[in-house]
Amino acid sequence: MITNVDDFKKDEEISCGAFSYVFKGSLRGIPVAIKVAKDEGRKSIHRELKIYDKISHPNILEPKGVHFVKDDNAEFVEISDFGCSIDLERDYEIKFLCTESHISYEILKSRKLPNVITPVSKASDVWAFAVTMWQIFEKTHLLPIDFCKEGDIIKNYETGKKLPIPATVSEDFWRYILLPCFDLHPKARPSMEDLHKSLISMLYTFV
Repeated sequence: MITNVDDFKKDEEISCGAFSYVFKGSLRGIPVAIKVAKDEGRKSIHRELKIYDKISHPNILEPKGVHFVKDDNAEFVEISDFGCSIDLERDYEIKFLCTESHISYEILKSRKLPNVITPVSKASDVWAFAVTMWQIFEKTHLLPIDFCKEGDIIKNYETGKKLPIPATVSEDFWRYILLPCFDLHPKARPSMEDLHKSLISMLYTFV
């Protein structure tokens, strides 16, 4: 059931769930729905395919094929993989799911306190952005072992221990761009707008 990428055409997105996107498309000229798994949804797709192998019913769409992608070469980088993202201007639900290593200090800290829940914010996004930038410069999706668990992360930042400076990063970039993003006080962190301006300015400096 493996499908060659040249056999199908993907058009506009028609639906989006917690684990996958669904696109309108065609397979060898036949109209189909194309489901594209998010990173956290790959196991879900595998489970679905196993179930489809065991059932057949006229009211259930049957799978026509599957295509595995090793590297999408995407132009965009996911900063923090929220399982349930929110609109800060409209939504007031403060429960969310995301990678623990990318959660900001104040949110991790609030989890240790009874009846205290700190909501996600633009400042917590800045923290997650800085962690992602660190991964990009280190060319790895892995973080140091002592920066992966909630308790270790809190202890490290409270004692002044930060992620190690990547070998490819200049001292100035580290000190003036990335480190401020890890300020324990959310209001002291730069905004995404400020970071964008600083990054553009540095880009033109090196061009």
